[in-house]
Amino acid sequence: MDRNSLHIAHYTNVYKPMKNGVVSSVESLRKGQLEQGHSVYVVAPAPQDKSYEQERFVFNVPAITLPQQEYPFALPYDPTIARVLRGLQPDLLHTHHPVGLGRYARLWSQRLGVPLIFTFHTWYEDFSHYFSNYFSPYIPFLTEEHVARLMRFCIRRFVKQCHHIVAPSRHTRSRILQAYGDVVNEDSVSVVPTGIDFQAFSKYGKEQARHALGWSSDKSYLVSCGRLSREKNFPMLLDAVSQMQEGAKLVILGEGDLRGALEKQIVGLGLQDRVELPGNVCKDQVARYFAAADLFCFASPNETQGLVVLEAMAAGTPTVVVRGGGLNDFVVDGVNGIMADGDPLALSRAIDQALTMADLSRLRHRARETALELSETKQAERMSEVYAEALGLARPRFSHFQRNRENATLPELRLKVQAPTA
Repeated sequence: MDRNSLHIAHYTNVYKPMKNGVVSSVESLRKGQLEQGHSVYVVAPAPQDKSYEQERFVFNVPAITLPQQEYPFALPYDPTIARVLRGLQPDLLHTHHPVGLGRYARLWSQRLGVPLIFTFHTWYEDFSHYFSNYFSPYIPFLTEEHVARLMRFCIRRFVKQCHHIVAPSRHTRSRILQAYGDVVNEDSVSVVPTGIDFQAFSKYGKEQARHALGWSSDKSYLVSCGRLSREKNFPMLLDAVSQMQEGAKLVILGEGDLRGALEKQIVGLGLQDRVELPGNVCKDQVARYFAAADLFCFASPNETQGLVVLEAMAAGTPTVVVRGGGLNDFVVDGVNGIMADGDPLALSRAIDQALTMADLSRLRHRARETALELSETKQAERMSEVYAEALGLARPRFSHFQRNRENATLPELRLKVQAPTA
């Protein structure tokens, strides 16, 4: 397989200008693949902000915004995108969701006779409460367990039809095989973590970043980051901060439906002068916060990878995280970070311990080394190996299509489409 000639189409239900882990993952992978010389296209819902100027070769599907939902919902079919796809003649389709545009990708994988890759970014059952809460006014008997079972059923059907599945950590791979091993071959599930934009998160020094943020040099600062939602476990982090011996200040970056509850908890714990919730900030500002912090603290135990933790490690910031999930793959207790048991007292003690360590330089150095090994370029190379395997496994299923590619009915469209630039 010529790695410099692949046409890759990514399907995602969320993309820029939105900000979350999946958007960062798709953006990171696309950047690495462009650097390798691939032609990379993204199919995503049209952004809610109609004034946003989308990048080249990002094709937006018409979308609507459902009540009480932040994310746009892509309409199931767009004839314009269908014509473009036939003209682009992708070598493979890579979906980042099993529903929404993921179903659209599965349909076109079958129609075009090309492999379908699926990255399992999210353990969807952990979000069943959102759906049960959304539909509860209309279906009162619908519980979280009902929604979780339905999700398992739908995902089982979807992964059965994928040529290869990508997990961002060994932990997630094990969980996939445990849940869907009866329909998924073990050899068809590979571990490829999301690549880290190492340069973007390592460019600021601590003192430089503190000065830019107006932080005092004689105070300790903790930073955390993520969607303000139940699964990120920020209430436990606030409880931990309230029990600390050290009077450190905590800044939580991000936005979400849990903001109101967190603000009430902050008042109830008397932490108004010690906790800030700045909301969403741009990537460059996130890098400043990470670099300026004495510690990055994260309490979510169920991450498939924990991308923000690794970005903080790229900034050279020691991390204190709750043990569990995909973070176990990357954070080694006492080597490149500190791990704590999943209760507020244990987390508060771990943070206090880290703040009073005589020398954090070793943790900082090893943290950067860990993040550097997960650079966008290296992860794109690993994904190329997955693609090669998927193309090899699937080739008998689409060899007729490959033999006739040069005689396609829309050669002029392919000639007009140049390889995208970063």
